[in-house]
Amino acid sequence: MTINALNYVFHVLMTRKLGVDSYGELYSLLAVLTLFAVPTTVVTMVVVRYAAEFRALDDHARLGALAAWTLRRTVLVAVLIIAFGFALQGPLSAYLRLTDSRSIVALAAVLALSIVGPTVRGILQGIEAFREFAISTLIEGFGRVVMGIGFVYAGWGVKGALVGQAGAMILGACYTWFALSARVQLVDGPLRLDLVRLARTSGGIGTAMLALSVLGFADLLLVKHFFSPYQAGLYSAVSLVGKVLFFVIGFVPTIVLPKATARVARGESPVSVVLQAAIAMAAMCAVGLGVLFFVPGFAVRVMSGHAFLGAVPYVFVYGVAMAMLGAVTVVVNYKIGLHRFDFLVPLVAVAILEPVAIAFHHTSLWDVVRIVVAGNCLALITSLYRLTAFGGVLLPRDTPQPSALA
Repeated sequence: MTINALNYVFHVLMTRKLGVDSYGELYSLLAVLTLFAVPTTVVTMVVVRYAAEFRALDDHARLGALAAWTLRRTVLVAVLIIAFGFALQGPLSAYLRLTDSRSIVALAAVLALSIVGPTVRGILQGIEAFREFAISTLIEGFGRVVMGIGFVYAGWGVKGALVGQAGAMILGACYTWFALSARVQLVDGPLRLDLVRLARTSGGIGTAMLALSVLGFADLLLVKHFFSPYQAGLYSAVSLVGKVLFFVIGFVPTIVLPKATARVARGESPVSVVLQAAIAMAAMCAVGLGVLFFVPGFAVRVMSGHAFLGAVPYVFVYGVAMAMLGAVTVVVNYKIGLHRFDFLVPLVAVAILEPVAIAFHHTSLWDVVRIVVAGNCLALITSLYRLTAFGGVLLPRDTPQPSALA
């Protein structure tokens, strides 16, 4: 929750320094970052699941091999990402109508670093080293606020915000590796896994994360493309304020995934995990939606400033949509922890239909907001199917049975 508060400090200061048009440009670039970071999210969640299983089974050898494998592969991919950033600099800059194409290069640097740091940090999450996990993210969050805002105020504009974020991610990655080395002994050997299960897990997680990213950020890119810079800037403020709810409960999936995985690995019921998560989310969302309903103008002024008051009519409805998306994210992480992907087909269908609907029907910002609400509501309803069913969940084939462990 603290890291999300720092993210909002970052955006609050950016809206005031950059103005409506430039802030819309920065927010669209961050949406691109989120969509292109889906493969990283997939790898991270796979790493979390396997780290949680290996810890639950006291399999220190494979845990150490997983850490070594993760570091080597992510560094290599990060180098390739930077090369692709230079190659796509022109096309992406033209589509998003950027004033400085160098912002794409800075964005590539941030994406490359996001391959390494969060993926390795996933091992800390998987072994439930939540203190070290929190410190790592806080270093990155404080660094982003200090360096990102510093570079913008120094006159670097949008690209300065991204350069500052890259520097913060370097600091966070350094601490992450130090903390992991103290917890896990690296093993330079083959990582023996059930490849069929790995492929199914990776494919399911990848598809789920891509669908969630589309539901969360595709509307921003479409608004940036179809509407004027001023309207796109207002919509960025709507998204910023409305996503308060989404980010406030963002820590819940971080805890739900490894705990559900570990309970399944031990043959225990994980239902209590998701029930506790639901109670926490309901309480936090009730408070947040109350603020957006009764004092939306105050929320916009605090988050974005007086220049963005045109966003006031939309923030409560958009907040409802983001609360539902946050709930969908928790349910998806819970079911991934159970290695159950019955939510996947309807989630993908909604993720396709929502941006298509926006592309064909966008006469006003209200059209976009209503489509987002309808899409997220449908995604939540379909993801709740068989939420508390546990009896059909199978233990992984490469995981020893609880009786064998005993």
